[in-house]
Formats: sequence, structure tokens, C-alpha cells
Amino acid sequence: MEKINKVLDGGVTDKEHEYNTRNSVLIEYKIIDADLNMLFKGKVATKANNDLILTEFFFSGLINELTDCELLALLSVFNTREKAGKGAQDCSKKYSDGFAKAIDFVYSEMEKLM
Repeated sequence: MEKINKVLDGGVTDKEHEYNTRNSVLIEYKIIDADLNMLFKGKVATKANNDLILTEFFFSGLINELTDCELLALLSVFNTREKAGKGAQDCSKKYSDGFAKAIDFVYSEMEKLM
């Protein structure tokens, strides 16, 4: 009987659990409220290709501390999947403290999300 109920259920219980888990993450990040209404931050997230980490970065205020070049470098992380080749120059410590804070913020947000 248990097997029959499982087949008839069609995995709805698993899907419901996944749905509730996703909603709890969105509520924690203040993308939606407890009634599942999209908040302003959620509307921004939809314009940023639904990228939660990028939206958190925009709302962190760290964007104001970056130069144009640093902002471009940081945003390129979200846009490309390619890695620098072995011949690429090391760019260590050619960036500002604001850029280091922004990178640390993005990294910590990704760790929280995972």
C-alpha cells in the first residue's frame, strides 16, 4: 500500500519540500515576504538575471567604494565562465581595499547560500 501511495503521490511531497526550502531562502534574503509577495529587492533581483549574490552585493553598499575598473572586474565574475590561462600575469595587490572588501563579501554570501 505504501508503494502505491508513493506512485500516486508522484513526488509531490519532495517537490513541496523543495518549494518550501527555496521560499525560506528567499524570505531570509528579503526577496519575498512571509506571504510570498515579492519585495523591492526581489524586483531588483529579477532585473539582475535572478542572481541572488549580485543583488545582495548591490544592496550591501560596497559598490560605492569601487573604481569603475574594479566594478567591471567584479561584475565580470558573474558574466564569464572562462579562467585565466597559465600565462596570465599575477595581479595580486593591484587593487584597493574596497575591492578586497567587495570580493570578500561576494565570497561570504556564496558560502552562506551554499
